[in-house]
Formats: sequence, structure tokens, C-alpha cells
Amino acid sequence: MQYAQAITVLRKMQAAAPPMAAARIEAVIDLMIDLFDENAALRTRLQPLPQASLDPLFQQTVDLLLPALTSLRGQIRSLRDGGLGRLNSEQDDALHLAELQADTAFDMIDSLFTLMKVESGVLQLHNEAFDGEATIYRAWNWVKDRADARDHKVSMRIDDPLPPVVGDPIQVLTILVDLMENAVLYTPNGGSIRVTADTLGTHVLFGVEDTGIGISPDDRVSEAFWRGVHHPLVRQHPGGGLRLYLDRELLHLMGGELFFSGEPNEGSTFSFTLPTAVPSDEP
Repeated sequence: MQYAQAITVLRKMQAAAPPMAAARIEAVIDLMIDLFDENAALRTRLQPLPQASLDPLFQQTVDLLLPALTSLRGQIRSLRDGGLGRLNSEQDDALHLAELQADTAFDMIDSLFTLMKVESGVLQLHNEAFDGEATIYRAWNWVKDRADARDHKVSMRIDDPLPPVVGDPIQVLTILVDLMENAVLYTPNGGSIRVTADTLGTHVLFGVEDTGIGISPDDRVSEAFWRGVHHPLVRQHPGGGLRLYLDRELLHLMGGELFFSGEPNEGSTFSFTLPTAVPSDEP
């Protein structure tokens, strides 16, 4: 269900509801519209990304969006939990989309906060040697339930032994979760996902392969705010289009690089490198 359809369904719910319930639904509709308009305005103002600090714009965005987002998500969860009685599937779908929009906006604010620190050069990365294999399994635990729900066939191929890598363990965990979640979201039910880690001399190459919707030659993957909304499966999952861009920037700061390849309807592979840890007795 798309944004316009969700608004239409909510309007129907409002028309059929008693006065107090109709007022609550009206509040949800107004907040959804405000959120949609603010996101559209934000995208316009940030393309291309400014070279100067994003701090004033970010603070303005937080001041505008957070109160409305918090109220919106609370109203939606109350409705979905039966605050106005039992919902039919169409009504629940409309509210679910509204909740996804709110979650997307929260994620965009978090991404902008990190991006602001990257652009201004004040982001503090805690680069250290750590276990890449253990981080892979930690990341997979975050997305495993969603993959199981879609009946995805999952496999792991990790070099044994895999040398320790150097980077910020928390940021690398987040990047792996991002890539795995994309594979889960954009691979139809019953598809396959494979996670790999290969030693390439001074670097380790991490990869997430899937049999999902793939990448077309026109896709501007990892460009800020770009999303492949021409594909219906992408439109089902609202997003800000910042995560891959931010992942690429963070990898650069850790001495790594992001790669991607694929074919339309044939799947895609997203990979990144990190330097291996050099023993202290070597130059």
C-alpha cells in the first residue's frame, strides 16, 4: 500500500468513526501529511549534500519533526493495538505504512546526525583490531527472524582462519546489518542469501549476495537520498536513501571501500573491504 492509498483508507475510517475516534484519526492523517511534506522538503534542500556543516539544518529538522513523529507513532500504535476496536486488513495496512513512515523519519534523523559529524570531521571512530567472523554472526542475529519469516535460504562462507580486521566494531556491525537487511527486504520469499568473508592479502572482503530484485545500469546505488522506487518491492519499504551513502563514507574513514554489482531480477552483491590487523612485530 502506498502513501496516497493509506491516506484514502484512513479518511474512510474517519468518516465511519464516532466523533472522538474520528478526531484521533484526523490527528494521525495530519501528522502523516506533515511528515510526508517535511521529508520531501528535506530531500530537496539536501541535494546535493552541502559541503559546510549540516548542524543548523539538522537542528531545525529535529525541532520540526521529532515532536510530530513521537506523537504520530504513539497514535498509530494505540490504533493498531485496538484503541478504536478491531481493524480490518486494509485499515491495518494503512496504519502499518504510517508507522513505517515514522520509523523511516527517525532513521533519517539518526543518519543525518552521523553524516553531519562525518562532513564536519568531528566523528570519533574507535578503530581497533577485532574478530570479523564474530561480527558477521552478531549482525545476522539481528535480521535472522525476518529472513526466516520470508523462508529465505541462508548460507555462510567464511575463510578459516579469517584474520582480525581493523575498524570501528560498532560501525562495521551496523554496516553489515544494513547490507543484510537490504538483502532480506528486497529478496522475494523463498530466495537465497549468502554471506561471505574472503582474505585478500592486506584486506578482508565481506560480501552479502542475494537472489533478489537486483540492480539496473541506471541505479545510482549509494548516492545520497537515492532509492530504486521504480521497483514495487522497494516501494513497499519506505526509506530515506541515506544508509548506503553513510556506510560508504564510514568505510572510507576506516580504510575500506564499498562495492556493489548485480543484474535486474537476478540478484545483487554488496561487498566492502577492511584492512587486516598487522602484527606488532611487522612494519
